[in-house]
Amino acid sequence: MKAAEKSAIRRATLSRRNALSAEVRREDGQVALARVTGTAEYLVARFVMAYCGFGSEIETQPLLHKVLRDKQELVLPKINRTTNEIDLFLVKDIPTELVPGVWGIMEPNPNLCARFSPKDLDLIVAPGVAFDKFGGRVGYGRGYYDKLLRACHAACKRPFIVAAAFELQIVDAVPMEDHDVAIDAIATELAYYLCDRGERT
Repeated sequence: MKAAEKSAIRRATLSRRNALSAEVRREDGQVALARVTGTAEYLVARFVMAYCGFGSEIETQPLLHKVLRDKQELVLPKINRTTNEIDLFLVKDIPTELVPGVWGIMEPNPNLCARFSPKDLDLIVAPGVAFDKFGGRVGYGRGYYDKLLRACHAACKRPFIVAAAFELQIVDAVPMEDHDVAIDAIATELAYYLCDRGERT
């Protein structure tokens, strides 16, 4: 039942996000990312995990370059189709170390980048389709990020998790399942929300 509800939320939210013009996505997306990089959690983080946006997602390239300019360590994901999990790599040079991967998304070249352990992450800028203010997140339905976040928990290290999104991606409530991991904050073009992990009504 919850999976069906998530699918409905995913379809509706993607439809709204896909309808945004390229100009609005670019301008509003950079406002949201600026909110992320202005937080105390970002400023004190050494290892920052982000991702390469695709489709109608926020364009994250400016964020990736800023992490490196700020002398932080940039960690990017690579989908492992054998294990159906995410492998992490340190990226030092964006133009030369990224290659097209699954679904054409740019990801680290494992021949050029060093492997990285999830337990050392300080901050994760997480992708997603829809979010609620309780920390609920709807991804693309493959569970890659939930597996990664559980691996962080297993190592007794919980990085701060923030989503950069458009305001239209925030919904009243995400039907959470046992395997879902809540996020800590959402940054949009309108506001920065710290998620309330209290009881849902």
